[in-house]
Amino acid sequence: MSYSRPLIYLSGSMESKDDLGAEWRTRIITLAKTYGLPSSDYKFYNPCDEELPISDEIFPDKRTFLNSKVQNEELNPNFKSVMDAIVEHDIRALYDKSAAVILMYEGIMSWGSAGEITLAKMLGIPVVTINTCEDLNAVPGWIIGCSDVIVNNMHAALEEVIKRIEWAKLKTTRHAY
Repeated sequence: MSYSRPLIYLSGSMESKDDLGAEWRTRIITLAKTYGLPSSDYKFYNPCDEELPISDEIFPDKRTFLNSKVQNEELNPNFKSVMDAIVEHDIRALYDKSAAVILMYEGIMSWGSAGEITLAKMLGIPVVTINTCEDLNAVPGWIIGCSDVIVNNMHAALEEVIKRIEWAKLKTTRHAY
């Protein structure tokens, strides 16, 4: 899938959440409209929406898919092949087109999110983390190390993302003298 504009990648736990991480992603996308996002310049990459068409090819829904890792006490080859495609798809979206990452940290860190923010850090893509834990000491050091800024609400996260994207655009703009 190709994207015509840079993405704001929404990272956060999915497997361990009853709603598969959909609720906060829907809320932040709705809230973002008050900030002028998505716009003609940016759109959100929501893995909840992006991954379902891939897994629907073999499994009827996301929860059934996630519960099918093992078949006859061995790794289910259908699960593995779908996960390979999902991982490749998400990495491509992050690597090729993402302008920023918003990580929702709710006290549970997924392996996928850890990989996404690590890749973003390596690529110089800003990571804005929303921490919902009352105690900042509860945030893993890896998240702190990969995050450009840690905030405690969605409004602050969107303001930081906009600021960091605009700053990155200014740094790459060449002026003719």
